[in-house]
Amino acid sequence: MIIEVVGCAVCVLNTLFVQSILLSPSYARTIMEIIILGYSLAYLYKLIVTDNKESLWSIPMFWINTGVLLLFGLVFFINLGYNQVPNLSKPIRLFLNTFRQLFLVVHYLSLGVALWIYRQK
Repeated sequence: MIIEVVGCAVCVLNTLFVQSILLSPSYARTIMEIIILGYSLAYLYKLIVTDNKESLWSIPMFWINTGVLLLFGLVFFINLGYNQVPNLSKPIRLFLNTFRQLFLVVHYLSLGVALWIYRQK
């Protein structure tokens, strides 16, 4: 809980004092993506080390977690690129946004698989 509150406070401070409100808030997004990735990796570690009788493939939360890891892992690196190279050309920004949308579709597909597995149980 404390991590989320501190993360949100840093994001608000970033918006008020560091990055212009007219720019993409890539610093704030990067901080929140690190928090989300940390929780997601912790849950994946918990799934792997616990002695489950069922396969990971049959656990709906595994699929949701996989989608979160794929999406936010990729977006984390894209936002790092935005932070390091602020004057990207329009075709490169379009390519990165298209790539992000592709992984958003993968995320939604993993959510769909999780709901389908949950429905089968």
